[in-house]
Amino acid sequence: MEKSTFLAFLAVANLCFGAKLPTTFKKCDKKQSDFDQCLSTAVKDALSQLNVEKKEVGLPSFEPLEVPSLAIGAGTGPVQFSQNYKDFKLSGFTKVDSLKANRMDFEKKILELDIDFPEIVMNFEYKFKGRILVLPIEGEGPGRINLHKPKFLLNLHLEEYEKKNKKYYKVTQKKLLVEPQMLNFKLDNLFNGDKVLGDNINRVMNDNSKEMYADLRSSYEEAFGKIFVAVFDNLLTRVPIAQLFASTFKKCDKKQSDFDQCLSTAVKDALSQLNIGKKEVGLPSFEPLEVPSLVIGAGTGPVGFVQNYKNIKLSGFTKVDSLKAK
Repeated sequence: MEKSTFLAFLAVANLCFGAKLPTTFKKCDKKQSDFDQCLSTAVKDALSQLNVEKKEVGLPSFEPLEVPSLAIGAGTGPVQFSQNYKDFKLSGFTKVDSLKANRMDFEKKILELDIDFPEIVMNFEYKFKGRILVLPIEGEGPGRINLHKPKFLLNLHLEEYEKKNKKYYKVTQKKLLVEPQMLNFKLDNLFNGDKVLGDNINRVMNDNSKEMYADLRSSYEEAFGKIFVAVFDNLLTRVPIAQLFASTFKKCDKKQSDFDQCLSTAVKDALSQLNIGKKEVGLPSFEPLEVPSLVIGAGTGPVGFVQNYKNIKLSGFTKVDSLKAK
């Protein structure tokens, strides 16, 4: 079976580096104990908002998600014809039955999502010629395929890189499994509009939809995978890693009346979190705070010697009795 060919997809124009996620997108703190649950909710909520495009982060509208052209090669079983599509429009990705982030491994940089949709609808202009089972199929015109209750299992391998002093992710590997419970086909204008022949082929395709999908499954999964990666990479090239996840550091508004009190609380709280390093903002762990070497000169009084230290480790800075910003 030929692999599906992704002919032309998103027109990537005027990339904007260093963008921030839309304020309506939920963020999760990488260190929180329920991170996977938070991420599941955040991704599901973000998908629900993509009935309109988010230009600032390069995300197109998902209702519909438009693909200019798509080609899927002939199968090795009952589907003995190449499928050429134009004006391919996918609908249904904003309506999620359930979504679970099975895995977000920051060390190995692997993200895995398990998503159930009630229905995915594909509308398109098609051009087919070949055979299905033992029957000829030929025609071009409008068509539709419905995937009923499909399950998508998406596995992405990410790589970290630096651009303009900020760190970003990009997708390096993908694996997508798509398992619909049922498919429905509706192809208009088969055999130059011959209704009898057209209705018969539509009936044959629907009666044998499971066998057809089994023959073309890897091609459909490859095509969908490329679409998802193109969309996701478009986001990742714009939004730095530090903006993808929530910061647990409290922020204060310079104009608020109790700014000094807010800052006091924020700094004390930030220090308490530095028992581990915050690589994304360049802060080391303070438990201990390690200094490779230090030289303190001789005093002018009783301490008449130079002090040379190595491997200094300072502890206790995260445990604050009181802190006041003036």
